[in-house]
Order: sequence, then structure tokens, then C-alpha cells
Amino acid sequence: MYESSDLSEKVYSYEFNIFNTATGLLHDSSGTQIHNSSTDLERGKSTDVWTSYKTLKDDTQYNIEYVVKTLNGLTISSGGYPIMAASTLDLVARNTEFVATLHRDDAYVHIHLLPKDSDATIKTITGNFVLMRSSSEDGFTSWNEIYRFSLANNYPLMTLWKDFTVQQGYSYKYAV
Repeated sequence: MYESSDLSEKVYSYEFNIFNTATGLLHDSSGTQIHNSSTDLERGKSTDVWTSYKTLKDDTQYNIEYVVKTLNGLTISSGGYPIMAASTLDLVARNTEFVATLHRDDAYVHIHLLPKDSDATIKTITGNFVLMRSSSEDGFTSWNEIYRFSLANNYPLMTLWKDFTVQQGYSYKYAV
């Protein structure tokens, strides 16, 4: 007889499913996959990875679901987590500049969006964005998220962020 002090339920298989939130239709699925316990990073925690190669449509919300089945036949679902396609915004086409201005006296960098040409038609911007920063401290090898923001039909005449965490002696690069 085999005895073990580990009473946790062992994962046998998993499946990832991506659904279109509006229609409820299945967009993509990993299909049932056998769990590989060698990828588990901690005892008692299962780790599964799957990459979908189907393109998500812009402006469409999806839910991703993770379903596991244990050796004893128990099936558990994570429920749906909302996801959307990542896309780029052409600020040049929107006649907009992303500007970072150093304020030495007050020790911060002012990050803002400004119209590029005051005579041209200014287009509004809509979307969810992440402001990232890279530093000369590590040779600009990593990008760190510093601010998340949403714009809904906004004109580019706004302060996005005032970065008071800059350090003397380092250079910074910012990206949206």
C-alpha cells in the first residue's frame, strides 16, 4: 500500500478556451492537453502555458477560460478573464506628439500629449494605454510599467503623468 502526506488533487489535463464576449462563440481553444508536472514551479501549484495564434479583432472583448481535470475526474474552471487585442496607435496620423519635459527645479519629468500642428485638424484618441519607462541605469535593457490610463474620445491636450521618481545622473526613455 502506498501512503503519501500530499493530499492535494493532482491535475491530469487542462484546456484554454477563448470566447467572444458579445456573441459567446468560441474563438480559439487549446483542446484537451495532458498536464506536464515538470513545468510546475511550486509543490501543489499547477502551471500550464498555451499560446493562441489566432488574431483577436480590434475593439472586440474576449474572455479566456482555464479548465483543469484532476486524476479523480474533478473538473474545475477559472471562469472568464477579460482580454482584448493589443494594438498600436499612430500618433503622427492623429497629429499628436508624446512629449516628456524635464523640470529641473522641481525634480520631475512632465509627460503629456500635445497637438503637433495647431493649424491641422486634431483627431480624438480612444483606447487603453500603458506608460512605460526605461533607464540608463541598466543600459535601457528593460521597460517598466509606470502608469495605466484610458482615453475615451479625448483630444491630445493633456498631462498624462508627472514622474517624480527620476534619479539624478540617469537618462530615461518613455513609451506609450
